[in-house]
Amino acid sequence: MRRRPLLFGSAVLMASVACLLTMRSLNSGFATDDHFMRAVFSGFTEIPEYARPTLATFVFSDGSEEANRALMDRGVFPWWTVPHARLAFWRPLASLSHYADFRIWGDNAKPMHAENMLLYALICALAVALYSRFLEPPWVAVFAALVFTIDENSGQAVGWISNRNMLMAAGCVMLVLIAHDAWRRQGWKPGAVLGPMVLAFGFLCAEAVVAAGGYLFAYALFMDRSAYRRRAATLAPYAVVFVVWYAYYRHSGYGSSGSSWYTDPGGDPVGFARALATHIPILLTNLAFMWPAPLLNRFDSTQLPLIVALFCVLLGGVVWILRPMLKHDAASRFWLLGLVLALFPVAAVVPQPRVVLIAGIGFAPLVARYLSAWATPRQWIGFFACLTVCAILAISIGIPALSFWAQAAIIGGALVAIIAALLFSTKGAEWMPSSRAWRAIGGALALLWVAFHLIGAPVALPGSSMMLGIAAKKMERAYASIPQDPDVRERTVIVLQAPSDFMPWHFSLIRASLQIPYPGHLRVLSSGKRDVTVEVLDAHTLVLRAERSLIGNPGTSVFRGPANPMGPGEKVRLAGMTVQVLEVDNAGFPQAAEFRFDDPLDSPSMNILGAGQVPFKLEKVGRYIKTESYVTIPLPSPGTRVSLHSLVEASPEYRSLMPQAGTP
Repeated sequence: MRRRPLLFGSAVLMASVACLLTMRSLNSGFATDDHFMRAVFSGFTEIPEYARPTLATFVFSDGSEEANRALMDRGVFPWWTVPHARLAFWRPLASLSHYADFRIWGDNAKPMHAENMLLYALICALAVALYSRFLEPPWVAVFAALVFTIDENSGQAVGWISNRNMLMAAGCVMLVLIAHDAWRRQGWKPGAVLGPMVLAFGFLCAEAVVAAGGYLFAYALFMDRSAYRRRAATLAPYAVVFVVWYAYYRHSGYGSSGSSWYTDPGGDPVGFARALATHIPILLTNLAFMWPAPLLNRFDSTQLPLIVALFCVLLGGVVWILRPMLKHDAASRFWLLGLVLALFPVAAVVPQPRVVLIAGIGFAPLVARYLSAWATPRQWIGFFACLTVCAILAISIGIPALSFWAQAAIIGGALVAIIAALLFSTKGAEWMPSSRAWRAIGGALALLWVAFHLIGAPVALPGSSMMLGIAAKKMERAYASIPQDPDVRERTVIVLQAPSDFMPWHFSLIRASLQIPYPGHLRVLSSGKRDVTVEVLDAHTLVLRAERSLIGNPGTSVFRGPANPMGPGEKVRLAGMTVQVLEVDNAGFPQAAEFRFDDPLDSPSMNILGAGQVPFKLEKVGRYIKTESYVTIPLPSPGTRVSLHSLVEASPEYRSLMPQAGTP
């Protein structure tokens, strides 16, 4: 009888912790794809070429070559876009929720963020109910729910309004597992119907719910005790739901093609297999050690195989340490296989922390089961009490205001406390080997997981939940430097190099959603933060060259993938501009290109810009940060080849921004 109040109280506690750690996201405002939704619901006043049906909030490109070329002509898509590119997702219930948001709340983002936060809180409460079915004693289930709740990877999923579909899918996966387990182990017959029904509901929210199939397969393999033929039969209703959904999805033209950012499993099975081999080790490492997956985008594609190989070795070591627990505990085997299979659907996209939310459902109980073997419940409660006291002191004293040595002493003391807690703990599970070698290595993993998942995660989660909003505000500030007077609608704005491959798209969405005057044509000639050289051939023509590629990171380009290489001599004709590729790299991405404009480069109808890093003062804290500003570029004299970086620094507009900020 005491079990039910404990679990209910724990569910309320997890929901409260989830709200407390993610409430800073309430002020994040709109970011990236959120602006697409705003523009869809307002009718794309500034860019009518991008008009969409009201609920098509996840159809970014329908694959129509005519529509894509119109958007390339306008500058929403850059010149290197694959003409037949498709990026279209069927998420009707998620779209409906956003439609209701804008109908009820108007242009106020805070209630929309509150919905995401409360939905996450509900999922964390639901985690208690799910884990209590698989983990004994009950405190270990609560421990697992806590690990899931405070996971730093969840911050991005909560703090991005457009990512609500992932939260909805995660909740559906949990409900499917609860219903299926109640049917199979307790004989609750309604679960046989409710499980497939919830899965069908989940498919109306997001494709990511297909991850439930991975957990169901692992359940049939390790948790179901019936005959194998009967186990397979229990999965049949879910398979029918999947087949019906997938048939409709493909028949209606949803999916992706032509992109490095997304790989369509059905349209490009070979590319998807490559993505699985590369992305799953990265995502597993992100789960296990909070490795910031987005940082991998900074590596060259030639370095990635070595990094992935190192991750595989690291992950192999973790599995070897967990082997005694996995051998002894069927539930641990279920969670491990389930979370790996749950990564298959999201491995189709470039690795990001937000996509591991559903796999995190299976990872949290592994951490809790493993760490629970190293100490008693009383010792863990004491440890968390100490952490809470330290957190309160840090907030009240203000850790950033302390000296370096004071901060080092606090961190060092915390590490000593962790090591002492492990060395002098009295708990020892029956599966734990007695050898000193295993205990030393196993203790090292326990130490790392305590540091990452019990200390680092809750500290990082609030910042993670608002990180996208901070980046969006910097982006909006940068784009505000691009001309926005009404006359710009009659001019062509040329950006020699944008910092990101996404820049033309995000800029277009912000202008469209806020109904700020949009250029007659936007021409982004290259992307990335590597230096390129600029050469003027004549009054109408210039050439850009890069050491590697004119596209910032071809491995993560949303507009062109390796399955669609370009070749020397290939031409792209847009309104007022013709691009001819001069050189390509080994993967077929342009390294040099000639840009010929119908109007002279010095014509008043042309604004030629470059992005420079300038200081910006944060009034609330009184310090400066680096942010981008687009400044007018003086082109070199014909026949000379000059680096773009030098041209930006020579810009009078750029130089005028530096003293104004009070910097040397």
